[in-house]
Amino acid sequence: MELSTASAQNSFELAQSTAEQNRMTQKANGLKSKSVSEAKIRESAQSFEAMFLSQMLSYMMPEMDKDNPFNGGKGEEVFKSFMTNEYANLMAKTGKTGIADMVAKEMIRIQAAQNEQAQGDL
Repeated sequence: MELSTASAQNSFELAQSTAEQNRMTQKANGLKSKSVSEAKIRESAQSFEAMFLSQMLSYMMPEMDKDNPFNGGKGEEVFKSFMTNEYANLMAKTGKTGIADMVAKEMIRIQAAQNEQAQGDL
């Protein structure tokens, strides 16, 4: 009788240990899937830079003479924003301002810190 109780206890402990290992593996796999690739981070940072530059350029663009019969109107406002956005996208693609690089480095640093903290929780 004592042998079967000890065997049952060992089986129970083995099952608990296996379940704990499975939970830890699932948690670690969850960390891997949550971590964003560096390419996606760089793409997001470049999109942010383009949006930021678009806002800055919109304030810098001069207002056209709206009294002139060939200027002004709703059409000019719409196409001016398209032109500003395109200028900003081109500027962001060159990478000359360095905004995207700084944002990407910070995002990668934050992600690494979060992964490190989650690893510590395992």
